[in-house]
Amino acid sequence: YGNYGTGLAYNPVEKVYYWNMIDASGVSNMVRIDAVNKTAEVYESFDLGETFSTLFCLDDKIDAYRPKRPSAVSMDFPDGSTTGTVIFMTPSETMNGLPISGDLTYTAYVDSEKYSEGTASPGKELEVEYSGLSDAMHTFGLTVTLDGVESSAAIIRGYVGNDIPLTPQDVKLTETEVTWRAVTQGVHGAYIDTEAMRYEVYINGESIGVTSETHIAPQLPDDKPLTLYKASVKAICNGMESRMSGESNGVVAGEPMHIPVYLKPTKEEFELMSVYDPNKLGWYYTEIDLGEVVSASVGETQADNWLFLPPVSVDDVSKLYTFSLTAFSWGEWYTEEYLEVLLCSSPSPESVISTVIGEFNANETPTDYSGLIQVPEPGTYYVALHCTSAPWQLGVVAKDFRIDDDNILATSPEAPSDIEAKADEKGALEATVSF
Repeated sequence: YGNYGTGLAYNPVEKVYYWNMIDASGVSNMVRIDAVNKTAEVYESFDLGETFSTLFCLDDKIDAYRPKRPSAVSMDFPDGSTTGTVIFMTPSETMNGLPISGDLTYTAYVDSEKYSEGTASPGKELEVEYSGLSDAMHTFGLTVTLDGVESSAAIIRGYVGNDIPLTPQDVKLTETEVTWRAVTQGVHGAYIDTEAMRYEVYINGESIGVTSETHIAPQLPDDKPLTLYKASVKAICNGMESRMSGESNGVVAGEPMHIPVYLKPTKEEFELMSVYDPNKLGWYYTEIDLGEVVSASVGETQADNWLFLPPVSVDDVSKLYTFSLTAFSWGEWYTEEYLEVLLCSSPSPESVISTVIGEFNANETPTDYSGLIQVPEPGTYYVALHCTSAPWQLGVVAKDFRIDDDNILATSPEAPSDIEAKADEKGALEATVSF
């Protein structure tokens, strides 16, 4: 796994290999490989991913009359039970190959602690009963003693009791529902009582309820400030809790903004905006020398990127409201960057009501643009930035979004245009302004 070299050593006495194996999930395991019987068993795991680059066997003098190592056959703990049995096979020979006659004394262990003792016949299966264990991964061991000489230990490792549920996946949030996939397995592949499975659901870190279903109604508030909400879920089964799931997609809910509006935008403000882009390029938030900005992404096709600013409530239809922003391109090499600003009744291209700022060609110089918003009736509206840049551009950059009430009425005269100023030719502190 990865580029890490790990240790492998051969024990000629036991005739087995010991290998530090790191699995695909990053868990480091010690494995005993019996090449003769073609078996491999994991007898220890290290959840922090420790690696052992070198392994070696001590060159200790072996007692020829020492009994050979027992072997672990199986373990059986019924569904969710912490009481069960482990079956070992006792050795029939000593290290020099002589048959063992008479009974052996055995010592059974759990998690390296002595658990029970007794006598057993050589070359026979021995069933050891364990009870009152905790819901956890346990290591069971057995040694045998002949004439005061103890063998090395047979080891078997497995999960006992109720397993920890896997983390819920595919959490999704809408304005009316949180959904996720049912959890049917445990972290260790051990017993899970799916009938007892419950799910605790959180919105922005606060619990909203527990259910046995795979959905719940979130009741997002519509009378609080506009907020981005995300859901997360954890599974609970017979007292065992999963890790918290990753956060769902975001859903914006709450009261619409009120004029005057100013959006820098910060990252949090950008999260209140929504994106529509059939080309899957979208808009993104970033920080540059000029501060916090948003930018459209452009690819090999004509841009069609929509960024809908947060909803704004407009009550007075007799007024025209001023919308302004600063826009520019990423550099002088990108000469076909285009943007238009539209008024919409919902965050959808199909809901366009009018043009606020007609399509313009943004260049590398940050420039202020403005236009007027007039709504047909009181309600909630969305200002949309629509990037229409040519293929292989880098996208329009925008910042400093404002909606202001400048007390402009439908009957007000238009603003002056084509303003020019000319300094006095003789250096006097005078100028002539024309428009």
